[in-house]
Amino acid sequence: MTQTQHTLFDNRRFDSRIPLEMYVSAYVLDQPQRAVTMDISESGLYLNALLQHPYPPRTPVGLEFELPALGETIWAAGETCRDSLDDYFYGLGVRFTQMANLHQRMLREYCWHARGGAPVRKPAQRPGRSFKFWSTLRLP
Repeated sequence: MTQTQHTLFDNRRFDSRIPLEMYVSAYVLDQPQRAVTMDISESGLYLNALLQHPYPPRTPVGLEFELPALGETIWAAGETCRDSLDDYFYGLGVRFTQMANLHQRMLREYCWHARGGAPVRKPAQRPGRSFKFWSTLRLP
């Protein structure tokens, strides 16, 4: 019998990543820092920051970012789920743990559109429920 052991480096996302480079303000262990995202999804994002000492898994992270073309700052709480070091950058995967409902909807819509989703349409009216009836109704 073999057992499969999961590590922090397994890809456990259920949604696909969207390549996106934008500045993010991250607050890790009460220390503010600037980072650049490499990709984003509804469940998290991947950051590159200047080289530093690695954080332990599940370290709480506060995030502040603005998605392109939205014009509103999104605040989210997350936790580290993976990391990588190279000669210049510290790569950090962050899983979202808390976010305002409005910001969740904005992020979900942004991801949907970035993946090639159609523009949002008004729901179709059911037959026999025309609003023209009410505009032509004349009361005595």
